Amino acid sequence: MDAPIVVLDEPTARLDLAAEAAVAAAAARLLDGRTALLVAHRPALLDIADRVVHLSGREAYA
Repeated sequence: MDAPIVVLDEPTARLDLAAEAAVAAAAARLLDGRTALLVAHRPALLDIADRVVHLSGREAYA
């Protein structure tokens, strides 16, 4: 689908490093030219982000 907005929630959870790298590369191609919200705990996807927002448990509920 050619959606202008993409939401990915933990797309690399429970993957090994090779699979995580493949998902990150595919996500970079998918998100090119789109607005995206990418939720991730693992840092591998930070390189494809234009902006990173870090939340801790306390900040998320403040």
